[in-house]
Amino acid sequence: MDMKTEETTYDFVVSLGYDCHCATMLRKCGLRSCSSPLDWLTAAPLETRLKLVETRFAGFLEKGNMKKLEKEPGAPGKGNDHYEDTVTGLRFFHDFRETLPFDESYSQVKAKYDRRIARLYDNVGKSKKTLFVWCDLMRPLSEDGRAAAESRLRAAFPGKDVRLLSVSSDDDFSRIKSPLAEAMHRRTERLRLLIRCLTWPHLTRAGRSAARRRLEKKWGLE
Repeated sequence: MDMKTEETTYDFVVSLGYDCHCATMLRKCGLRSCSSPLDWLTAAPLETRLKLVETRFAGFLEKGNMKKLEKEPGAPGKGNDHYEDTVTGLRFFHDFRETLPFDESYSQVKAKYDRRIARLYDNVGKSKKTLFVWCDLMRPLSEDGRAAAESRLRAAFPGKDVRLLSVSSDDDFSRIKSPLAEAMHRRTERLRLLIRCLTWPHLTRAGRSAARRRLEKKWGLE
């Protein structure tokens, strides 16, 4: 992690993947202020993710490209069916509920990701400084690779101060500074606590989850 990045604070911090570990660590450090489209998706390389950002996610999550996968023992996404977008290679472990037919589940998932995509571009547009984070601890980017990827992200957001961090260990997350994101994260956590309090007493676990998702959607958290 270079000193220039370490000394800078950011208004918006967003995960590029490689998998859900990046978003989990950003949330743990109070840096994940909202849901973004690549937070919980896995298996596709950085090149694919950069291309999606550059094209405003053209061709992403098209219904005819979704392939159901066999669930592997110990895989994440309990209670969900697993799907792969065969064009991008991205895998969805946390979105398609086992209890819903694919057609019904797909329309809900697509609408959710459309919201997240719109939110990503809106937040970068409103922010003075944005940090994209790539977390593949087994294969961190070289400095040349990081610089090239950062250049592509800047070109995708003309006139905006956009940077890319490739983390090499979980310690790197604690060095990211974003007071605005931390404040938004605290607000989000308070809303989530309120959601749990409102939905806990009188519903089954599945009912509470459904109610929580409805409120998160209403309040712009999903």
